[in-house]
Amino acid sequence: MSLARAARAHAHLAVLDGDMVTYLVKQRYGRGDIHSAENIQLEAYCTAIGKMLLAHLEPSEQNAYLTSAPFIRLTSATIIEPRDIREQLAQARERGWAAEIEETSPHLMCLAVPIVDRIGKAHAAISVSIIDPLPTLTALLERIPFLLQARLQIEDKLFPDSR
Repeated sequence: MSLARAARAHAHLAVLDGDMVTYLVKQRYGRGDIHSAENIQLEAYCTAIGKMLLAHLEPSEQNAYLTSAPFIRLTSATIIEPRDIREQLAQARERGWAAEIEETSPHLMCLAVPIVDRIGKAHAAISVSIIDPLPTLTALLERIPFLLQARLQIEDKLFPDSR
């Protein structure tokens, strides 16, 4: 079963490409549409998938990114202060997931986990995205098991000797 169908959400796989997130794969779910698409780039600092990838950068790379401000406010919920972004990245690294609620678009919420090799280097990340008039972190967190299952399947294919 696909991640999108299991999680009842749009699903993505993306990589960090310079300062931007490049979406490589998108699985649509349902009739709702979101602004992502394969081969497009979005800002990393305000997307769940970007935050997850930024959280796994080496400290010097992460610092260089965070000092490259200014960061643009896309919605009233967009976090743009480098110290606040740094705090979110530390939390994401510690928890193993990153979230975004209405930072890139009203009613859009996203949750991401990294795709890591046997030494813990993140090569990509996967996410689920949902449009909801009343977005909540609880609705996102219900989808963690589906993301983690998909992550393990991808890591087993990419890094078969890592377990």
